[in-house]
Amino acid sequence: MPIFMKTQTKIETYSGQIQLTKDSQATVLLAHGGAGPQDPNKENFNLAMDRLKEILSGVNTDCPENLSSRLKDNFINMATVERLALNGARLLEADPLFNAGLGSSLQNDGMARLSASYMESHRRRFSAVMNATNLIHTSELAWALQYKEHTVLDPLGAERLKRDLGLRTTSPITSQRLEKWIEFKRNEIRAGSSGGKTGTIG
Repeated sequence: MPIFMKTQTKIETYSGQIQLTKDSQATVLLAHGGAGPQDPNKENFNLAMDRLKEILSGVNTDCPENLSSRLKDNFINMATVERLALNGARLLEADPLFNAGLGSSLQNDGMARLSASYMESHRRRFSAVMNATNLIHTSELAWALQYKEHTVLDPLGAERLKRDLGLRTTSPITSQRLEKWIEFKRNEIRAGSSGGKTGTIG
């Protein structure tokens, strides 16, 4: 998810290096494309970098204010920040290249369970949904919970909130992930073991 912050540090990235001086008041937009074993690597790495650039471009296009000019003026109000963050998260979740929404990794039982959290420092609010199923945009649920009394939901609560918000029931499972899971189970049977490294992230 995109993150906005004022900082005085050096940020190392795969696409270069950002040097911020002690007196810098720059606003920085960071997009996280994944860090797990099933996230883009090898031949998909460059493709992932290109997709992230497209996503950042899409965030700017969808923003009600022009991001470039707001960054130049070194001012982004909180409403704009939230809109940018939500747009960025939705674009990551909609891209099957990333382990975020559509195309998420499957767990040992073949299910895709998605979690998302939202932290906002001005309101000092943390909200999250855990192990939600049958939807792609869990970020929308996490954001909506910022304005609810109870801000952390289990799978049943996530399903109810999804219904209340009118979000579509959509399977995040893609044929590529399913084929990978089937191959994993075949290897498991051949090895005569139910062991293996599985979890919510890869």
